[in-house]
Amino acid sequence: MSISIVRRLTLISLLLGLSGCGLFGRGELRELYLDAEGGKPLQVPPGLDTPDRRQSMIVPDASGTAGTQSEAPDAGLPVDAEDTQSRLKLRVAPDAAYAQVLEALTQAKIAKLGESDATERRIALGFDVTEERKRWWWKDGTRVNTIVRVAHVVEDPVGARVIVEEEDSGLRIDDEYAQRILSALRDRIQWE
Repeated sequence: MSISIVRRLTLISLLLGLSGCGLFGRGELRELYLDAEGGKPLQVPPGLDTPDRRQSMIVPDASGTAGTQSEAPDAGLPVDAEDTQSRLKLRVAPDAAYAQVLEALTQAKIAKLGESDATERRIALGFDVTEERKRWWWKDGTRVNTIVRVAHVVEDPVGARVIVEEEDSGLRIDDEYAQRILSALRDRIQWE
């Protein structure tokens, strides 16, 4: 016999051996489980009392005055507070904000700095991601992909704002790489 036939037979017998527990007698165990009866209630020994559980979860009456909540937004929060990227605002001109962002990203060293365009105020960052290609029994190799995100400084009524975009499409993105950029900027720049 060839080696491949022996391997196949060994694999088939191993799979049958491992699955044998579930093939036989499954219905009988299920019937026994469904016919099980409940146990006896807890008996308290003589001389002891069962605790009164009715008083354990009573909510106390409210005392004092109820607070009011204003419908107006807090003055310290931007209007679009739900958007995480909109919170990165500076009260400086966009060109000055671009210089601060470039300096902060250079210091952070979270990714490779790519092209930086001062006229459009865009800074490309490349994140290297290592991917292992595996087969069933052995590792086939590794491949390194570079994911590029762009920090873009745009004008805002306050002054300037930083958003993170995809490289080619220019669409705003909020993935883990964008979050790394935003957290590095939050740590190194004084924001509004």
